Amino acid sequence: MTPAELLTLDFSGQTVVIIGNPATGKTWLSNEIAKRTGSRVIHADNYMEHGYKDALYVLLDDVTEADAPLIVEGVQCYRLLRKGVQLDCFYPDVVIELTAPQEQIERIYREQREGKDTKFLTGFNKMHQTILADYRSLENPRPPKWWTVENKF
Repeated sequence: MTPAELLTLDFSGQTVVIIGNPATGKTWLSNEIAKRTGSRVIHADNYMEHGYKDALYVLLDDVTEADAPLIVEGVQCYRLLRKGVQLDCFYPDVVIELTAPQEQIERIYREQREGKDTKFLTGFNKMHQTILADYRSLENPRPPKWWTVENKF
């Protein structure tokens, strides 16, 4: 599925989590869906100011206490999905998993993320796939609708 095709779907009234590797377009997509639905966007990566361990729990508190509908996006959302099921407290209606070609991600880093290096991305992205596999192995009483979107731009 492409982003244009995804944006023809109606996510009104739903809690949406957007995951994907860095530079795949999560923030852009969350803002586009929010424009169409009026949903509030939570940028999960902003929670890193609380430190790696505490960030997840502060985020989890915010998403479970917030009035739905919500759009939650960021690389921290891999951990959010897993912990939500482990603690039986957070089950989004929809998960959108963004992918993008590696060459595109490297181009975005060169053009828009001055001073950031891509050499750690392979390990970082591998960690996310491990967390995602853990999440999928859990007994999930309320599995979300799952969309995988290739974002080429």
